[in-house]
Amino acid sequence: MILINDKLITATTASGTASDTFKIQGILRQVFVKPTTATTQYDFKITNQHSLDVYEVESETGVLSDEVALPVRGTYSFTIANATADEDFNIYLGIQNS
Repeated sequence: MILINDKLITATTASGTASDTFKIQGILRQVFVKPTTATTQYDFKITNQHSLDVYEVESETGVLSDEVALPVRGTYSFTIANATADEDFNIYLGIQNS
């Protein structure tokens, strides 16, 4: 049986940017980012504690839903940049326990 833990974060962009830091461990299986408006364009990335970008998508419009298999352990941060609107974004990370 595979157990997926949810990490749900709500962030609000200001001047097109938002970021936050969080701790996770396991295998990142899904990245889901949903801006309030379906036409909002933005860049999204996840960075590890060594300042390495481990996941990055540029010029996404609307909902981003991506299945991945990325081992994660420690402190990470996400950044939303270059958003065409200042609004709420819901970020869901699906993490499989290791």
